[in-house]
Amino acid sequence: MLGKLFKYEWKSTCRVCLLLLAAIGGTTLLGALIFQAPMWKNILGGSGSAGETLVNVVSVLAILLYILLLVGAFYAAFLYLMVHFYRSTYKSEGYLLHTLPVQGHQIVFSKVAMGSIWVYLIYIAMIISVTVFFLAMISAFSGESVFWLLGHMRDFWAEVSKELRTVFGELSFNGASWMALFCFSLILGVPSSLLILFGAISLGQLFAKNRVLMAVVCYVGIMIARWILTSLSRGVCYAVAAIGRNGDIFGYLNSSLLISIVIDVFLAVGCYAVSCHVISRRLNLE
Repeated sequence: MLGKLFKYEWKSTCRVCLLLLAAIGGTTLLGALIFQAPMWKNILGGSGSAGETLVNVVSVLAILLYILLLVGAFYAAFLYLMVHFYRSTYKSEGYLLHTLPVQGHQIVFSKVAMGSIWVYLIYIAMIISVTVFFLAMISAFSGESVFWLLGHMRDFWAEVSKELRTVFGELSFNGASWMALFCFSLILGVPSSLLILFGAISLGQLFAKNRVLMAVVCYVGIMIARWILTSLSRGVCYAVAAIGRNGDIFGYLNSSLLISIVIDVFLAVGCYAVSCHVISRRLNLE
C-alpha cells in the first residue's frame, strides 16, 4: 500500500514540479543568451553604438531576473509542497486518501519522501543551471565556444580535484569532520524542513477556526524556538572553545553544527509525530 501512496503522490505532484524544472531550464537558456548581448562586446573592448545602450540595460536586468527566477523556483517548490500537503490531507481533496487502508505515518512518510525527491531534483537542476550560466559567461569573456570549454572540463575538474585533495590533506580532523557534517546537514535539511512545515500545518488543524492562520503562527513559533535553541547552543560552544583556546576554529564550528543538526532532527521528529497523531486521531477535514 505504501507503493500506491508513492504512485498517488507522484501523479498529484509531477505536473507542477515538472513545470518548475522546465522553468529552471528556460531560465538557464535565458541566462546563457544574456552573454550574447552587445554589452559583453563593449566590456571586451568592442565599439558598441549608442543604440545598444537599451540592450545593455536589458541585459543587466536579465541577469537579475535569472537570479530571481532561480531562487524563486526553489522556494516555489517548498510553497507548492506545503499547499499540496494541506489540500490533499486536510481539505475535501483528502477524503479519498483517508478511505485507503493506510496509517497516518505512512501518509506523512510518502509525502515527505516524494517532496524531498522533487526538491533534490530541483537542487540538481539549479547546479546544472549555474554551471551552464558560468560556462556561457566564461565563453563570452574568453572568446571560446561553450563546446570547446566543455571539451576541456575534464582538465579543469582534474585540477579542482587535485586542489581539493591538497586542502583536505591539510585540514585537521575537526576540519574534515566539519565538512562532512556540513554536507550531511544540506542533505538532511530538505526532509527536516518539509517535516517542520507539515507539522505546523497539522498543529493548525487542532484549532476550530482560522486554521491556516494558526498554522502560520505555529510555524513562526517553531522557527523562533529553533533560532533560540541554536543561538544558545552556539554561544555555549563558543564559550567552551574560548576556554580551551586550542586555536582550531573548526572545533567550534564542528560542535555548533552538530548541535544544530541535533536540534533540527529533534524538531523534525516532533513535527512528524504531531502530523501522524493529527491524521490518525484528530482528523477533521474542512
